[in-house]
Amino acid sequence: MEPSFPQPPIHPTEQIFESVLSQFHQIFIRDRLDDTEHIRNIKTVLSGIGEHCKAQEKVAISIECQSLKQRLYRFSKSLWMEKIRADRQEDRKKETAHEEEDSEEEDYFDYYFDYIYNHGVYPR
Repeated sequence: MEPSFPQPPIHPTEQIFESVLSQFHQIFIRDRLDDTEHIRNIKTVLSGIGEHCKAQEKVAISIECQSLKQRLYRFSKSLWMEKIRADRQEDRKKETAHEEEDSEEEDYFDYYFDYIYNHGVYPR
């Protein structure tokens, strides 16, 4: 068993943003929103953080803000990926799947989230 290292405490600002992003995620699930709509909402929140970061005059604060934005992006993406995995598991109960397909699907959905986030539309 590998040793477990304590995680550094999350800054209260990051906790607030994670809570906001979690609420957006719950609305996505509850209302069965389209992936594009959900990911655009996430991007809007993160863009607001980015605008705040640009307005910072102190370089150290700006770098900290950019790091926060990156962590929140990964947090949002992981919530979305967990839902995708759960949906795929439900689908697999009805069919037989191979591990190789699982890896390819995981890679595709990772790409899919990033593409929608960066372009605002589904990949073609």
